[in-house]
Amino acid sequence: MSPIVQQIILEMLKEIDESVMEMVAGKLDLSQFILTNQENFREHLCQLVGQALEQVDQAIMDSAYRRRFYSVKDKRERTYLASIGSLVFTRRYYQDKRTGERVFLLDELVGIEKRSRLSLDLKAKLLEDAAQMSYKQSGDRNGGGTKPSKSTVMHVVHRDGKAISAWDQLKDQPMPVPETLFVEADEDHVPHQDGTNHFLKMVYVHEGYRSVGKKFQLIRPFYITGEYPGTAGTEEIWQTTLDCIMKQYGGQMPKRFFLAGDGASWIKTGADFLPNCTVVYDKFHLRKACKQAAIGVPGNLGDILMHWALQGHSSYLNDPQLRSSERKAVRQARTLIHKNWKQIQANNDPDFHGTSAEGHISHMLSERFSSRPMGWSQTGTDNLSQTRVYVLKGGNVFERLEAEAKERHQTKIDIRVDDRIKIQFKSAATKYSQAAQAAFVELASGKHRGWQYGITHQL
Repeated sequence: MSPIVQQIILEMLKEIDESVMEMVAGKLDLSQFILTNQENFREHLCQLVGQALEQVDQAIMDSAYRRRFYSVKDKRERTYLASIGSLVFTRRYYQDKRTGERVFLLDELVGIEKRSRLSLDLKAKLLEDAAQMSYKQSGDRNGGGTKPSKSTVMHVVHRDGKAISAWDQLKDQPMPVPETLFVEADEDHVPHQDGTNHFLKMVYVHEGYRSVGKKFQLIRPFYITGEYPGTAGTEEIWQTTLDCIMKQYGGQMPKRFFLAGDGASWIKTGADFLPNCTVVYDKFHLRKACKQAAIGVPGNLGDILMHWALQGHSSYLNDPQLRSSERKAVRQARTLIHKNWKQIQANNDPDFHGTSAEGHISHMLSERFSSRPMGWSQTGTDNLSQTRVYVLKGGNVFERLEAEAKERHQTKIDIRVDDRIKIQFKSAATKYSQAAQAAFVELASGKHRGWQYGITHQL
Protein backbone atom coordinates (compact mmCIF):
# COMPACT_ATOMS: atom_id res chain seq x y z
CA MET A 1 0.00 0.00 0.00
CA SER A 2 1.34 3.44 -0.95
CA PRO A 3 2.14 5.99 1.79
CA ILE A 4 -0.56 8.31 0.39
CA VAL A 5 -3.23 5.63 0.76
CA GLN A 6 -2.03 4.90 4.29
CA GLN A 7 -2.28 8.60 5.11
CA ILE A 8 -5.86 8.81 3.74
CA ILE A 9 -6.92 5.82 5.85
CA LEU A 10 -5.23 7.32 8.90
CA GLU A 11 -7.16 10.56 8.42
CA MET A 12 -10.42 8.60 8.14
CA LEU A 13 -9.71 6.76 11.37
CA LYS A 14 -8.76 9.95 13.22
CA GLU A 15 -11.96 11.65 12.12
CA ILE A 16 -14.20 8.79 13.19
CA ASP A 17 -12.35 8.63 16.53
CA GLU A 18 -12.99 12.33 17.07
CA SER A 19 -16.66 11.86 16.20
CA VAL A 20 -16.94 8.98 18.68
CA MET A 21 -15.44 11.16 21.42
CA GLU A 22 -17.89 13.97 20.60
CA MET A 23 -20.79 11.50 20.77
CA VAL A 24 -19.51 10.25 24.16
CA ALA A 25 -19.34 13.86 25.36
CA GLY A 26 -22.90 14.45 24.21
CA LYS A 27 -21.95 16.92 21.49
CA LEU A 28 -23.22 14.66 18.68
CA ASP A 29 -26.31 12.49 18.50
CA LEU A 30 -26.49 9.38 16.32
CA SER A 31 -27.95 11.14 13.29
CA GLN A 32 -25.31 13.88 13.39
CA PHE A 33 -22.59 11.23 13.80
CA ILE A 34 -23.81 9.36 10.72
CA LEU A 35 -24.17 12.47 8.53
CA THR A 36 -20.78 13.89 9.54
CA ASN A 37 -18.87 10.70 8.88
CA GLN A 38 -20.84 9.96 5.71
CA GLU A 39 -19.56 13.19 4.18
CA ASN A 40 -16.01 12.62 5.47
CA PHE A 41 -15.95 9.06 4.13
CA ARG A 42 -17.25 10.28 0.76
CA GLU A 43 -14.38 12.76 0.44
CA HIS A 44 -11.80 10.17 1.48
CA LEU A 45 -13.32 7.60 -0.88
CA CYS A 46 -12.82 10.04 -3.77
CA GLN A 47 -9.17 10.35 -2.76
CA LEU A 48 -8.76 6.58 -2.48
CA VAL A 49 -10.32 6.00 -5.91
CA GLY A 50 -8.01 8.61 -7.41
CA GLN A 51 -5.02 6.86 -5.88
CA ALA A 52 -6.26 3.47 -7.07
CA LEU A 53 -6.47 4.79 -10.64
CA GLU A 54 -2.93 6.12 -10.44
CA GLN A 55 -1.71 2.72 -9.20
CA VAL A 56 -3.41 1.01 -12.16
CA ASP A 57 -1.80 3.55 -14.49
CA GLN A 58 1.58 2.73 -12.95
CA ALA A 59 0.97 -0.99 -13.49
CA ILE A 60 0.29 -0.31 -17.17
CA MET A 61 3.45 1.79 -17.34
CA ASP A 62 5.59 -1.02 -15.85
CA SER A 63 4.22 -3.78 -18.06
CA ALA A 64 6.31 -5.36 -20.83
CA TYR A 65 3.30 -5.12 -23.15
CA ARG A 66 3.28 -1.33 -22.80
CA ARG A 67 7.04 -1.04 -23.32
CA ARG A 68 6.78 -3.11 -26.48
CA PHE A 69 3.89 -1.33 -28.18
CA TYR A 70 3.44 2.11 -26.58
CA SER A 71 5.72 5.04 -25.77
CA VAL A 72 4.92 7.66 -23.11
CA LYS A 73 4.25 11.12 -24.54
CA ASP A 74 2.85 13.03 -21.55
CA LYS A 75 1.35 12.82 -18.08
CA ARG A 76 -1.85 14.77 -17.47
CA GLU A 77 -4.19 15.46 -14.57
CA ARG A 78 -7.89 14.83 -14.96
CA THR A 79 -10.95 15.70 -12.90
CA TYR A 80 -13.75 13.20 -13.37
CA LEU A 81 -17.17 13.60 -11.76
CA ALA A 82 -18.65 10.41 -10.30
CA SER A 83 -21.67 9.70 -8.12
CA ILE A 84 -19.50 9.94 -4.99
CA GLY A 85 -17.92 13.27 -6.00
CA SER A 86 -14.95 14.62 -7.95
CA LEU A 87 -12.10 12.22 -8.71
CA VAL A 88 -8.74 13.89 -9.34
CA PHE A 89 -5.91 11.77 -10.74
CA THR A 90 -3.03 11.84 -13.19
CA ARG A 91 -2.47 9.33 -15.95
CA ARG A 92 -0.07 8.91 -18.85
CA TYR A 93 -0.72 9.70 -22.47
CA TYR A 94 0.73 7.10 -24.85
CA GLN A 95 1.46 6.78 -28.54
CA ASP A 96 1.03 3.48 -30.36
CA LYS A 97 4.39 2.61 -31.96
CA ARG A 98 2.61 0.69 -34.73
CA THR A 99 -0.08 3.17 -35.81
CA GLY A 100 0.97 6.48 -34.28
CA GLU A 101 -2.40 6.76 -32.54
CA ARG A 102 -2.37 8.54 -29.17
CA VAL A 103 -4.42 7.17 -26.30
CA PHE A 104 -4.85 7.13 -22.52
CA LEU A 105 -4.43 3.41 -21.81
CA LEU A 106 -5.84 3.81 -18.30
CA ASP A 107 -9.10 5.17 -19.74
CA GLU A 108 -9.34 2.24 -22.14
CA LEU A 109 -8.69 -0.31 -19.40
CA VAL A 110 -11.16 0.98 -16.77
CA GLY A 111 -13.88 2.26 -19.14
CA ILE A 112 -13.54 6.04 -18.90
CA GLU A 113 -15.36 7.47 -21.92
CA LYS A 114 -13.56 9.88 -24.23
CA ARG A 115 -14.47 13.55 -23.92
CA SER A 116 -16.87 12.87 -21.07
CA ARG A 117 -16.44 14.37 -17.64
CA LEU A 118 -19.19 12.26 -16.03
CA SER A 119 -18.86 8.65 -14.94
CA LEU A 120 -21.38 6.08 -16.09
CA ASP A 121 -22.71 5.54 -12.56
CA LEU A 122 -23.38 9.27 -12.20
CA LYS A 123 -25.13 9.43 -15.59
CA ALA A 124 -27.36 6.55 -14.53
CA LYS A 125 -28.33 8.29 -11.28
CA LEU A 126 -28.99 11.60 -13.04
CA LEU A 127 -31.14 9.91 -15.67
CA GLU A 128 -33.04 7.83 -13.12
CA ASP A 129 -33.79 10.85 -10.92
CA ALA A 130 -34.67 13.08 -13.89
CA ALA A 131 -37.44 10.61 -14.72
CA GLN A 132 -39.02 11.43 -11.34
CA MET A 133 -38.13 15.09 -10.72
CA SER A 134 -36.86 18.27 -12.38
CA TYR A 135 -33.42 18.46 -13.98
CA LYS A 136 -32.24 20.83 -11.24
CA GLN A 137 -33.42 18.55 -8.45
CA SER A 138 -31.72 15.59 -10.12
CA GLY A 139 -28.44 17.51 -10.29
CA ASP A 140 -28.69 18.66 -6.67
CA ARG A 141 -29.16 15.08 -5.45
CA ASN A 142 -26.04 13.68 -7.12
CA GLY A 143 -22.35 14.30 -7.67
CA GLY A 144 -21.33 14.65 -4.04
CA GLY A 145 -20.07 18.17 -3.29
CA THR A 146 -19.95 19.06 -7.01
CA LYS A 147 -23.54 19.45 -8.19
CA PRO A 148 -24.14 18.95 -11.93
CA SER A 149 -26.13 21.80 -13.48
CA LYS A 150 -29.59 21.35 -14.94
CA SER A 151 -28.06 21.82 -18.40
CA THR A 152 -25.70 18.92 -17.70
CA VAL A 153 -28.65 16.74 -16.68
CA MET A 154 -30.50 17.74 -19.86
CA HIS A 155 -27.52 16.69 -22.00
CA VAL A 156 -27.43 13.32 -20.21
CA VAL A 157 -31.15 12.83 -20.94
CA HIS A 158 -30.74 13.80 -24.60
CA ARG A 159 -27.62 11.72 -25.24
CA ASP A 160 -27.78 8.74 -22.89
CA GLY A 161 -31.55 8.46 -22.45
CA LYS A 162 -31.90 7.09 -25.97
CA ALA A 163 -30.17 3.89 -24.77
CA ILE A 164 -33.43 2.84 -23.07
CA SER A 165 -36.30 1.60 -25.21
CA ALA A 166 -39.44 -0.53 -24.95
CA TRP A 167 -37.37 -3.59 -25.86
CA ASP A 168 -35.63 -3.41 -22.48
CA GLN A 169 -38.92 -4.25 -20.72
CA LEU A 170 -39.34 -7.57 -22.53
CA LYS A 171 -38.49 -10.94 -21.04
CA ASP A 172 -35.21 -12.58 -22.07
CA GLN A 173 -37.01 -15.81 -22.90
CA PRO A 174 -40.21 -15.94 -25.01
CA MET A 175 -43.42 -16.26 -23.02
CA PRO A 176 -46.35 -18.57 -23.93
CA VAL A 177 -48.84 -16.59 -25.97
CA PRO A 178 -52.32 -16.16 -24.41
CA GLU A 179 -55.52 -16.51 -26.40
CA THR A 180 -56.30 -12.80 -25.98
CA LEU A 181 -54.02 -9.77 -25.69
CA PHE A 182 -55.24 -6.37 -24.52
CA VAL A 183 -53.77 -3.22 -26.05
CA GLU A 184 -54.63 0.18 -24.58
CA ALA A 185 -53.60 3.57 -25.92
CA ASP A 186 -53.95 7.22 -24.96
CA GLU A 187 -51.96 10.44 -25.05
CA ASP A 188 -50.84 13.27 -22.80
CA HIS A 189 -50.74 16.90 -23.97
CA VAL A 190 -47.22 18.19 -23.36
CA PRO A 191 -46.14 21.86 -23.70
CA HIS A 192 -43.09 22.51 -25.88
CA GLN A 193 -40.57 25.31 -25.52
CA ASP A 194 -42.03 27.13 -28.53
CA GLY A 195 -45.41 27.46 -26.78
CA THR A 196 -47.18 24.70 -28.73
CA ASN A 197 -48.73 21.55 -27.28
CA HIS A 198 -47.81 18.11 -28.60
CA PHE A 199 -49.19 14.61 -28.14
CA LEU A 200 -47.05 12.34 -25.97
CA LYS A 201 -48.45 8.95 -26.96
CA MET A 202 -48.45 5.74 -24.97
CA VAL A 203 -49.41 2.21 -26.01
CA TYR A 204 -49.26 -0.65 -23.53
CA VAL A 205 -49.89 -4.35 -23.99
CA HIS A 206 -50.91 -6.82 -21.29
CA GLU A 207 -52.59 -10.19 -20.77
CA GLY A 208 -55.40 -8.96 -18.53
CA TYR A 209 -55.75 -8.10 -14.85
CA ARG A 210 -55.19 -9.95 -11.60
CA SER A 211 -56.60 -8.99 -8.23
CA VAL A 212 -54.02 -7.91 -5.62
CA GLY A 213 -55.90 -7.12 -2.43
CA LYS A 214 -58.39 -4.37 -3.23
CA LYS A 215 -56.50 -3.34 -6.37
CA PHE A 216 -55.95 -4.79 -9.81
CA GLN A 217 -52.58 -5.40 -11.43
CA LEU A 218 -51.75 -5.83 -15.11
CA ILE A 219 -50.34 -9.20 -16.16
CA ARG A 220 -46.95 -8.94 -17.92
CA PRO A 221 -47.37 -5.40 -19.31
CA PHE A 222 -44.91 -3.49 -21.48
CA TYR A 223 -45.13 0.11 -22.63
CA ILE A 224 -44.20 2.04 -25.77
CA THR A 225 -44.20 5.81 -25.36
CA GLY A 226 -42.97 8.90 -27.19
CA GLU A 227 -44.31 11.69 -29.37
CA TYR A 228 -44.25 9.80 -32.69
CA PRO A 229 -45.60 12.80 -34.65
CA GLY A 230 -47.54 12.65 -37.91
CA THR A 231 -48.63 9.71 -40.02
CA ALA A 232 -45.13 8.24 -40.15
CA GLY A 233 -44.89 8.44 -36.36
CA THR A 234 -48.25 6.69 -35.95
CA GLU A 235 -47.14 3.86 -38.21
CA GLU A 236 -43.82 3.62 -36.33
CA ILE A 237 -45.39 3.32 -32.87
CA TRP A 238 -47.74 0.56 -34.03
CA GLN A 239 -44.99 -1.27 -35.90
CA THR A 240 -42.86 -1.10 -32.75
CA THR A 241 -45.80 -2.45 -30.75
CA LEU A 242 -46.22 -5.35 -33.15
CA ASP A 243 -42.47 -6.11 -33.15
CA CYS A 244 -42.41 -6.13 -29.34
CA ILE A 245 -45.38 -8.51 -29.25
CA MET A 246 -43.61 -10.84 -31.67
CA LYS A 247 -40.46 -10.82 -29.55
CA GLN A 248 -42.30 -11.21 -26.25
CA TYR A 249 -44.13 -14.31 -27.48
CA GLY A 250 -41.49 -15.87 -29.72
CA GLY A 251 -43.15 -14.92 -33.00
CA GLN A 252 -46.57 -16.33 -31.98
CA MET A 253 -49.75 -14.26 -32.18
CA PRO A 254 -52.87 -14.54 -29.98
CA LYS A 255 -56.21 -15.52 -31.43
CA ARG A 256 -57.67 -12.12 -30.62
CA PHE A 257 -56.75 -8.52 -29.74
CA PHE A 258 -58.75 -5.87 -27.92
CA LEU A 259 -57.63 -2.30 -28.68
CA ALA A 260 -59.10 0.25 -26.25
CA GLY A 261 -58.82 4.02 -26.46
CA ASP A 262 -60.63 7.32 -26.88
CA GLY A 263 -61.44 6.89 -30.57
CA ALA A 264 -58.54 9.04 -31.87
CA SER A 265 -57.56 8.26 -35.43
CA TRP A 266 -53.98 7.35 -34.47
CA ILE A 267 -55.32 4.77 -32.01
CA LYS A 268 -57.74 3.24 -34.54
CA THR A 269 -54.79 2.84 -36.92
CA GLY A 270 -53.52 0.14 -34.56
CA ALA A 271 -56.27 -2.18 -35.79
CA ASP A 272 -54.51 -2.26 -39.18
CA PHE A 273 -51.41 -3.74 -37.53
CA LEU A 274 -53.06 -6.15 -35.04
CA PRO A 275 -54.85 -9.14 -36.61
CA ASN A 276 -58.34 -10.14 -35.37
CA CYS A 277 -58.57 -6.86 -33.49
CA THR A 278 -61.72 -5.52 -31.79
CA VAL A 279 -61.58 -1.75 -31.20
CA VAL A 280 -63.24 -0.54 -27.97
CA TYR A 281 -64.26 3.01 -27.10
CA ASP A 282 -63.38 3.24 -23.40
CA LYS A 283 -66.00 4.13 -20.79
CA PHE A 284 -64.04 7.06 -19.36
CA HIS A 285 -64.34 9.06 -22.58
CA LEU A 286 -67.89 7.79 -23.18
CA ARG A 287 -68.96 9.17 -19.80
CA LYS A 288 -67.24 12.46 -20.64
CA ALA A 289 -69.11 12.69 -23.96
CA CYS A 290 -72.47 11.86 -22.33
CA LYS A 291 -72.00 14.54 -19.69
CA GLN A 292 -71.22 16.98 -22.48
CA ALA A 293 -74.41 15.89 -24.27
CA ALA A 294 -76.43 16.58 -21.10
CA ILE A 295 -75.10 20.11 -20.72
CA GLY A 296 -77.57 22.57 -19.23
CA VAL A 297 -79.81 19.82 -17.82
CA PRO A 298 -79.77 19.33 -14.02
CA GLY A 299 -79.57 15.88 -12.47
CA ASN A 300 -77.85 12.73 -13.65
CA LEU A 301 -78.93 12.76 -17.28
CA GLY A 302 -75.33 12.17 -18.39
CA ASP A 303 -75.22 8.84 -16.54
CA ILE A 304 -78.59 7.88 -18.03
CA LEU A 305 -77.35 8.65 -21.53
CA MET A 306 -74.25 6.56 -20.93
CA HIS A 307 -76.40 3.64 -19.75
CA TRP A 308 -78.58 3.95 -22.85
CA ALA A 309 -75.53 4.09 -25.14
CA LEU A 310 -74.04 0.93 -23.60
CA GLN A 311 -77.41 -0.83 -23.98
CA GLY A 312 -77.55 0.15 -27.65
CA HIS A 313 -80.40 2.67 -27.37
CA SER A 314 -80.04 5.67 -29.61
CA SER A 315 -81.59 8.95 -28.45
CA TYR A 316 -81.42 12.56 -29.50
CA LEU A 317 -82.00 15.59 -27.30
CA ASN A 318 -83.21 18.83 -28.82
CA ASP A 319 -84.00 21.50 -26.27
CA PRO A 320 -84.93 24.88 -27.81
CA GLN A 321 -84.01 26.60 -24.54
CA LEU A 322 -80.30 25.69 -24.91
CA ARG A 323 -77.92 28.50 -25.75
CA SER A 324 -76.00 28.40 -29.02
CA SER A 325 -72.75 27.26 -27.35
CA GLU A 326 -74.61 24.53 -25.43
CA ARG A 327 -76.34 23.36 -28.59
CA LYS A 328 -72.93 23.16 -30.31
CA ALA A 329 -71.55 21.04 -27.43
CA VAL A 330 -74.52 18.67 -27.72
CA ARG A 331 -73.98 18.27 -31.47
CA GLN A 332 -70.27 17.53 -30.94
CA ALA A 333 -71.08 14.90 -28.32
CA ARG A 334 -73.73 13.34 -30.56
CA THR A 335 -71.30 13.17 -33.49
CA LEU A 336 -68.60 11.61 -31.31
CA ILE A 337 -70.93 8.94 -29.91
CA HIS A 338 -72.46 8.21 -33.32
CA LYS A 339 -69.00 7.88 -34.97
CA ASN A 340 -67.85 5.39 -32.31
CA TRP A 341 -71.16 3.55 -31.88
CA LYS A 342 -69.79 0.13 -32.82
CA GLN A 343 -66.75 0.56 -30.58
CA ILE A 344 -69.01 1.61 -27.67
CA GLN A 345 -71.01 -1.63 -27.96
CA ALA A 346 -67.75 -3.62 -27.80
CA ASN A 347 -67.59 -2.79 -24.07
CA ASN A 348 -70.25 -5.50 -23.61
CA ASP A 349 -68.03 -8.25 -25.02
CA PRO A 350 -67.64 -10.87 -22.23
CA ASP A 351 -63.92 -11.26 -23.01
CA PHE A 352 -63.19 -7.56 -22.52
CA HIS A 353 -61.96 -6.61 -19.05
CA GLY A 354 -62.16 -2.81 -19.15
CA THR A 355 -59.41 -0.22 -19.50
CA SER A 356 -57.17 1.86 -17.26
CA ALA A 357 -55.49 4.04 -19.90
CA GLU A 358 -56.44 7.38 -18.32
CA GLY A 359 -54.97 6.36 -14.96
CA HIS A 360 -51.79 5.15 -16.63
CA ILE A 361 -51.40 8.43 -18.51
CA SER A 362 -51.83 10.38 -15.29
CA HIS A 363 -49.31 8.27 -13.36
CA MET A 364 -46.78 7.45 -16.06
CA LEU A 365 -46.72 10.69 -18.07
CA SER A 366 -48.76 13.65 -16.77
CA GLU A 367 -47.20 13.56 -13.31
CA ARG A 368 -43.80 14.39 -14.84
CA PHE A 369 -44.50 16.09 -18.17
CA SER A 370 -47.63 18.22 -17.96
CA SER A 371 -48.86 18.62 -14.37
CA ARG A 372 -46.66 21.72 -13.79
CA PRO A 373 -45.62 24.59 -16.08
CA MET A 374 -42.58 23.55 -18.11
CA GLY A 375 -41.36 23.41 -21.69
CA TRP A 376 -40.03 20.32 -23.44
CA SER A 377 -38.32 19.29 -26.66
CA GLN A 378 -39.21 16.16 -28.59
CA THR A 379 -35.85 14.56 -27.76
CA GLY A 380 -36.45 15.22 -24.06
CA THR A 381 -39.96 13.76 -23.98
CA ASP A 382 -39.07 10.78 -26.18
CA ASN A 383 -36.04 9.75 -24.12
CA LEU A 384 -37.34 10.60 -20.66
CA SER A 385 -40.83 9.13 -21.08
CA GLN A 386 -39.42 5.74 -22.01
CA THR A 387 -36.87 6.00 -19.20
CA ARG A 388 -39.62 6.87 -16.70
CA VAL A 389 -41.64 3.84 -17.69
CA TYR A 390 -38.51 1.67 -17.41
CA VAL A 391 -37.72 3.02 -13.92
CA LEU A 392 -41.31 2.65 -12.68
CA LYS A 393 -41.24 -0.99 -13.81
CA GLY A 394 -38.13 -1.60 -11.69
CA GLY A 395 -35.51 -1.43 -14.46
CA ASN A 396 -31.85 -0.85 -13.59
CA VAL A 397 -30.67 2.21 -15.53
CA PHE A 398 -26.97 1.67 -14.78
CA GLU A 399 -27.03 -1.91 -16.08
CA ARG A 400 -28.70 -0.72 -19.28
CA LEU A 401 -26.22 2.12 -19.85
CA GLU A 402 -23.31 -0.21 -19.09
CA ALA A 403 -24.55 -2.78 -21.62
CA GLU A 404 -25.00 -0.06 -24.23
CA ALA A 405 -21.49 1.30 -23.56
CA LYS A 406 -19.97 -2.15 -24.01
CA GLU A 407 -21.76 -2.55 -27.34
CA ARG A 408 -20.50 0.85 -28.43
CA HIS A 409 -16.89 0.11 -27.48
CA GLN A 410 -16.46 -3.39 -28.86
CA THR A 411 -13.17 -2.28 -30.44
CA LYS A 412 -11.64 -1.50 -27.05
CA ILE A 413 -7.85 -1.84 -26.97
CA ASP A 414 -6.67 -5.13 -25.51
CA ILE A 415 -4.34 -4.03 -22.71
CA ARG A 416 -2.36 -6.79 -21.04
CA VAL A 417 -0.65 -6.29 -17.71
CA ASP A 418 2.21 -8.64 -16.86
CA ASP A 419 1.43 -11.51 -14.49
CA ARG A 420 4.33 -10.49 -12.26
CA ILE A 421 2.74 -7.07 -11.69
CA LYS A 422 -0.62 -8.68 -10.91
CA ILE A 423 1.14 -10.90 -8.39
CA GLN A 424 2.70 -7.84 -6.75
CA PHE A 425 -0.70 -6.21 -6.39
CA LYS A 426 -2.26 -9.41 -5.02
CA SER A 427 0.60 -9.83 -2.53
CA ALA A 428 0.21 -6.29 -1.26
CA ALA A 429 -3.56 -6.73 -0.89
CA THR A 430 -3.08 -10.00 1.02
CA LYS A 431 -0.55 -8.39 3.32
CA TYR A 432 -2.92 -5.51 4.01
CA SER A 433 -5.82 -7.88 4.74
CA GLN A 434 -3.74 -9.98 7.16
CA ALA A 435 -2.49 -6.91 8.99
CA ALA A 436 -6.00 -5.52 9.35
CA GLN A 437 -7.36 -8.86 10.58
CA ALA A 438 -4.58 -9.15 13.19
CA ALA A 439 -5.22 -5.61 14.36
CA PHE A 440 -8.93 -6.21 14.86
CA VAL A 441 -8.10 -9.32 16.92
CA GLU A 442 -6.00 -7.08 19.14
CA LEU A 443 -8.88 -4.65 19.44
CA ALA A 444 -11.27 -7.45 20.45
CA SER A 445 -8.82 -8.54 23.18
CA GLY A 446 -8.80 -5.06 24.75
CA LYS A 447 -5.86 -3.35 23.03
CA HIS A 448 -7.61 -0.15 22.09
CA ARG A 449 -6.70 1.59 18.81
CA GLY A 450 -4.53 -1.36 17.81
CA TRP A 451 -6.57 -1.50 14.58
CA GLN A 452 -5.27 1.93 13.55
CA TYR A 453 -1.69 0.93 14.17
CA GLY A 454 -2.16 -2.38 12.35
CA ILE A 455 -3.60 -0.83 9.21
CA THR A 456 -1.19 2.09 8.96
CA HIS A 457 2.11 0.62 10.19
CA GLN A 458 2.24 -3.15 9.70
CA LEU A 459 2.42 -3.10 5.89
